[in-house]
Amino acid sequence: MRYRLNKGFISQKINQQTVIFDSETSVFYYFNQTAQLILNKLKSGWDCQKIADYITSNYDVKKERSLKDVKQIISQLTKKSIITPIE
Repeated sequence: MRYRLNKGFISQKINQQTVIFDSETSVFYYFNQTAQLILNKLKSGWDCQKIADYITSNYDVKKERSLKDVKQIISQLTKKSIITPIE
């Protein structure tokens, strides 16, 4: 499944973190480097499996752990209405 960043969210990289501002609620969300990588790949049209494969290939992370982490971050982004699935 692919996702898109919802309207009203502004993404900016500051030092080693990505900050997303929700212009409707005036809330800031801060992301570490892993969440930032996942969000950037989602914005580029990558699906969950492709992101997990990339992380497994480029970092010292087992495939099962990578997939679990990617799904968890996608779930959090979806719950906060930062991203929406694209059919």
